[in-house]
Amino acid sequence: IDHLKAFENVNKCEVYIRSISQDERIILIVSDKLAREIIPRIHELRQVSSIYIHCLDKSTNEKWIKQYKKVKDIVTQFNQLIDKIRFERSKRCQNQVNEPLSISLFQTNAYHEQSNNIFNDQFIYSQLLIDTLLQLKPMKTEKNKLILQCKEKYNGIHNELKLIQEFQKNYSSDKALSWYMKDSFIYRILNEALRTQNIDLLFLFRFFIHDMRQEIIQNQFTSPIQVYRSQLITKEEMTSLKNSLGRLISMNSFLSTTVSRDLAIFFLNQSSSSTDLERVLFEIDANPSCNSTKPFGFIKSNSYFQQIEEVLFTCGSIFRIINIHRQSDGLWIIRLSLCPDNDQQLNKIFRSFKTNEKINILAFGNFLR
Repeated sequence: IDHLKAFENVNKCEVYIRSISQDERIILIVSDKLAREIIPRIHELRQVSSIYIHCLDKSTNEKWIKQYKKVKDIVTQFNQLIDKIRFERSKRCQNQVNEPLSISLFQTNAYHEQSNNIFNDQFIYSQLLIDTLLQLKPMKTEKNKLILQCKEKYNGIHNELKLIQEFQKNYSSDKALSWYMKDSFIYRILNEALRTQNIDLLFLFRFFIHDMRQEIIQNQFTSPIQVYRSQLITKEEMTSLKNSLGRLISMNSFLSTTVSRDLAIFFLNQSSSSTDLERVLFEIDANPSCNSTKPFGFIKSNSYFQQIEEVLFTCGSIFRIINIHRQSDGLWIIRLSLCPDNDQQLNKIFRSFKTNEKINILAFGNFLR
């Protein structure tokens, strides 16, 4: 949790919540006195991930809150409230269902059509940025600069500063995945930087992204596999995906998946949905022999679901949308296939940006102009 903001006025609280980007996530703690007034007004907002009611008499509130799925609990003790929030935050894999999914779509099947298409420009930019991060060697000063920025961001937040100090003292290249799996500053800041494509911050993360990629390579699969990722997305995002059938989709952050279809659906069913969101299950076919530049591999999960077999794809992994259909229960099934390195369309798209199979930094710079 980045920071705490307190309100005594319901209207001011609502205004603040609505001013937050839908890509952000808010945990609302509210007294029973104000809960009946504010919860109906903000429950459907995407940025509200969970709600806790703090009161003296739990029984008086148990009935009316049943219609509000985002209300996680009613608590009477402050320590109990902290424990409940910590427990919910520990469900990293389950919480990802409601986190924003950073994607770019290539909307046409011919490269020459891309020049006047903002979606395709975004797709190309995202790939060039990530490939550049993976290609350039990290600098020794990046870690210290990143730590300094993190300390400034979490100034006054004791628990996060303690983790930052631990990272500064004990981090090693073989512990990157372990740090990424924690509910900590690393996971949140890196994913925000990838989602917003914050170049300055991402360049400070180069050492960490390189270390993650090396660990993924060490745990890479040797045979084809099918994995699953459940997700809540907006109706507008769903429309864009349906209009991109047969085309390319880039995952602009590290993509966490599971080998268990049932578990992915369980995560989705446990999530707090709303009327403007669609329930989606991605079914992903991946062949490790076809993709070496952006590997995927098994990682040991430290989730409270100890039995999770989690598969992590490197940021910037590109897939082709094979099929989209909606089940009778309203669940959308989107089948993806990991694109091979030698995909003809990808080679055509990025031919002018590469020299000897590597990103030409000058060509990337010209594209940004």
